[in-house]
Amino acid sequence: MSWDPVGTRARFAVTRNYAYFNAAANAPLADPVRAAIHGYVDDLGDHGSLHYRDWFRATSETRESAANLLGADPKEIALVRNTSEGINIVANGLRLGRGDSVVLVRGDFPANVHPWKRLEEDGVEVRFVEPDPENRVTPEQIAAACDATTRVASVSWVSFTNGFRLDVSALARLLHARDVLLFVDAIQGLGVLPLDVRSAEIDFLSADAHKWLLTPEGIGLFFVRRDRLERLDLTYKSWLSVQDPFEHQTYDSPLHDDARRFEYATPNTAGIFAMRAALALLLECGIENVAAHVHRLTDALCEGLARRGYRVRSPRAGGDWSGIVGFDDGGADRGSEGSGALAPGFAALAAAGVQVAGRGGVVRVAVHLYNDDSDIQRLLDALPPRPV
Repeated sequence: MSWDPVGTRARFAVTRNYAYFNAAANAPLADPVRAAIHGYVDDLGDHGSLHYRDWFRATSETRESAANLLGADPKEIALVRNTSEGINIVANGLRLGRGDSVVLVRGDFPANVHPWKRLEEDGVEVRFVEPDPENRVTPEQIAAACDATTRVASVSWVSFTNGFRLDVSALARLLHARDVLLFVDAIQGLGVLPLDVRSAEIDFLSADAHKWLLTPEGIGLFFVRRDRLERLDLTYKSWLSVQDPFEHQTYDSPLHDDARRFEYATPNTAGIFAMRAALALLLECGIENVAAHVHRLTDALCEGLARRGYRVRSPRAGGDWSGIVGFDDGGADRGSEGSGALAPGFAALAAAGVQVAGRGGVVRVAVHLYNDDSDIQRLLDALPPRPV
């Protein structure tokens, strides 16, 4: 599939104002995504709920596009509010209790820790695998932390600090050989890196759409493998969880026999319209094309940083790389939130209109499909040189 990166870049107004490298926090909106939101708002403003049933068609189409992106069946996709909702569906639905254990990775984002830690109140043991100083952990390490009591391992596909990408396919094979389920927090990779949940044998996956999926906050996707659906209890139920939601007096309607049972009322309709448009854009570009584009740009960024004396803290070998590049700059952690003093390079980037973030003691640069070589050069030119 051919793709025009220049034409795609022109659809993002943010590129006319900044070198924007912060999709790992919040994505900018493309013109068609903005138009989709305005279209829904105008429809609601002009016609009220006249087209209410049509909004449900948009939900169905969004599910189908999400499934296309993941190599899944639409029946395996639920639209959720955020990554945390998907994690909680699994953590609370697996019927875990005393004598069970869960395996996590130290350093993962708290959204993938707190729902599992809460299970300690029920007697569940939560174990942490310790990554190396570059935040890397191997599938073998995670599998080795599992034993006969382990029911699930929950991991981040891509690290939110320095972008290390875990081989979730290899991990799934190792876990399944031990009868352990795999949950993947895919928020920092989905939308920029290819992932086929079927071939990767992932059991559960969740991702908010407000980062690499180029959608505003408040909407995301949850994947449950079809043969794992009945492994999950429904811990709370809404009128949209059932097969005949518009039969308002039929209180004994059965649950949906697919992932829709996890879609709770009332939906974020504006977010669904936005997500449908964003997924259409990503699928039009082709995720493989986007990944190749981002790989080239991040390679150029790493080379330029090294020439200027900055240490790249992101693994780049083999399949470890992602759209996130972290580099040392004297303690830039949380600098983008205005907490503490900004390191010299971080401050210089902000002054030059280069938007990045500080995470885990590094400057975090998130490169996506709307970036180009001029953005990379603008970032490198703004950095003060350091002794090599």
